[in-house]
Amino acid sequence: MFPFHGYELFLKTSNFWECFDPLYLTVNKRDRYNVRIQDNISIAEYRQIYGDEWPEEWKLKYPVFDQIQVPMLQNREDMIKWVTRNGDIVNYSTGQVWCDLRCSNAIKDWHHIVWFSQMVPKHAFILWLAIWNRLSTQDRMSKWNLSKSYSCALCDEVPDSVAHLFFECSYSRKVWEIMKTKLLFKGLSYKIGSVIEVLEKYPFKKQIWSVINRIVIAAIVYYIWQERNSRIFKGMKRDSQGLSMKVQEFIKVKLLTLKVKHTKSVQQAGEIWQINWNC
Repeated sequence: MFPFHGYELFLKTSNFWECFDPLYLTVNKRDRYNVRIQDNISIAEYRQIYGDEWPEEWKLKYPVFDQIQVPMLQNREDMIKWVTRNGDIVNYSTGQVWCDLRCSNAIKDWHHIVWFSQMVPKHAFILWLAIWNRLSTQDRMSKWNLSKSYSCALCDEVPDSVAHLFFECSYSRKVWEIMKTKLLFKGLSYKIGSVIEVLEKYPFKKQIWSVINRIVIAAIVYYIWQERNSRIFKGMKRDSQGLSMKVQEFIKVKLLTLKVKHTKSVQQAGEIWQINWNC
């Protein structure tokens, strides 16, 4: 079986195998040679030899040829159409092919927290991994090396995990406590899952606090993860106050790039973050 839904071809001079890459992999070189079909044969040349039929040897050996037709010749420009998973014939594009081939899962309620236009891509990626619990934390690595003992590089108390780093660890907890003073949500939990649940319920609009909340949580997760790796792999350390200042400096620079309108929320955010937007 082909690993795709199908081509609808209207070709005249195109190379036969370029249009049927999967066939080229399916039919071995000996079988191609036996029926005198060369690698550089065109669609028109093929039809002059076999017309609308596939070689009998191929049909007997490869059942896939019962499911596809020899491409048609038309007096127009060569084109390729894609048959989607819904049976619609559309212009061929790699994007459409990818949409048809990939496994589609339900959209998560938190996707707007991670993926939006103002988000920093590398921050979004690390936050996405954290939410899915796919960061290479020590609790995961210990399953591969049972003989080694681990301890969190930030607090040196227990092996780290996503739940520990964000924000049960005594080090990251201090960072989180400092950063929460810059948000409207003062009673946010010390568990990353609970924080995401709270943000899920917040309106995902271009309102200034909606943007700030999402930028802040992603930046904190990114810089804590970066600090953890710097301690493990580079032996470099910053105290929680220093890391908090680093996060705040980055966020202030990021917020200054936003185009905002003069509203009470913008004025409030400017006062808290000590930013003077030229509205």
